[in-house]
Amino acid sequence: MLVRRILDYCHHKKWMKYSYTSNYLLERVSGGAFDYMITAAISAVSIFLLMDNLVSFLIITAAGGLLTILFIMKLARRVYKTDTLENALAMYGMLTGTISTGIALLREVDPHFRTQAAKNLVYGSGTGLIFGFPLMILLNVPIMGYVNKQPILYLITLLAFVVYLVLLVFLMLIGKGKRKSPPEQQGS
Repeated sequence: MLVRRILDYCHHKKWMKYSYTSNYLLERVSGGAFDYMITAAISAVSIFLLMDNLVSFLIITAAGGLLTILFIMKLARRVYKTDTLENALAMYGMLTGTISTGIALLREVDPHFRTQAAKNLVYGSGTGLIFGFPLMILLNVPIMGYVNKQPILYLITLLAFVVYLVLLVFLMLIGKGKRKSPPEQQGS
């Protein structure tokens, strides 16, 4: 992003006459890199470990995936007035995997990234580091419960996660309500 800003600045100042970036080539390179990353991630899964725990794995992933998509779709309808599906898929992919999973899902519905969903995902994940930091600290609590044989710390951690999620969603919806309405809705 910094290089893009520098190139744009150089074009604006007319220090550069030619455009050295090709969106087509950059899309091909990023597409190939994401495909490689997804293939590498899938191939890293141990088949033997998966087969030993297949039933519990399927139950946990199906329940978690279903609850996550229901939550994301409901939240996306409230937060994003346009490009709801694209933003919801990108967010779902990021929450159930990594940002590359979100981009991979987004590429299926927006292959040329014409919507703002990819930018929202990239900027949001950078901002998410700030809000994710308390979770990194909180993740140590269940380990302490395991080491000290205090299973009550598992429940405390779960409750803390739920409270933090409710707080973040509340702040996001309040922040969405305080933003200005689009120009066509103003003055009516």
